[in-house]
Amino acid sequence: MAHAEKALLNDRGAFLAGEDGLGLGPFLRARQAKLEHPHRELRAPHDAAVRSTDLDRLRGTAADGGLRVAPWLYPASGRQPCTRGKGETIVPRGYWRDSGDAMSAEDAWNIWAPHAYDLLVEVAGRYHAVITYGEVGKEVQDRSEVRTSALLHNWIGAVLGRVVRHAHRQGHPPLTALVVHKDDGKVGVGYAEVLQVAGQPPVEDEMERERHAASARLDCYRYFQASGLPVDGGKPALAPRLEQAVRRQRPIVPQPRPTCRRCGIQLPVSGACDYCD
Repeated sequence: MAHAEKALLNDRGAFLAGEDGLGLGPFLRARQAKLEHPHRELRAPHDAAVRSTDLDRLRGTAADGGLRVAPWLYPASGRQPCTRGKGETIVPRGYWRDSGDAMSAEDAWNIWAPHAYDLLVEVAGRYHAVITYGEVGKEVQDRSEVRTSALLHNWIGAVLGRVVRHAHRQGHPPLTALVVHKDDGKVGVGYAEVLQVAGQPPVEDEMERERHAASARLDCYRYFQASGLPVDGGKPALAPRLEQAVRRQRPIVPQPRPTCRRCGIQLPVSGACDYCD
């Protein structure tokens, strides 16, 4: 059955699973191993975690002697199961509320944007603080209780675009400058929308773009009166991960050793000239 995983539970607490390409077979087998060895630590696929309440509910499904779906048969990633018929679990796809109601991508983005704005205002309240795209994506879903199976890069730009346009209308600095990539600490090409909304020309050079974003972040810290902001107003700074990378690339310039004032010969480590002292 397309995009579905069927699990049947018999009166002995074991279940059979049919794979249909979703890759849940190993996940199900790991769950079964946990049932057979409840005290053994389980490291299941999909970052799944077995909770004791889930195990109790699973064991209870055989009480009536019939076949029922295991209620926790889905990855612990925020996706909630839908049921269709008896003994069938379908992992949702698209966009939906925690209540199970489906919605369009546009509606989800409109719901997430105010939460992203509030989150970035909180980040701007801490001097030199930044947040990653992944952290924003997770936080807006948790705050709104609206979820998605779509990959982050397919929708985070639409949400942050709404944020930067709203900030521009309010006369606020571009809060999206606070959002950087986890791996390199850069704002990335998505920062181009900040420049476009502000009516500024695009910045082609990567490091020049990052320095522009650092100045925009300083505007955010000053506007929202960040804690830890120096009395002189602070100074722009690259994101910590990017700053570390830049420092590693800087060549180490050897410091010249002092010379003797009398003869001009370079002094030894002792600092005393072997000829004049």
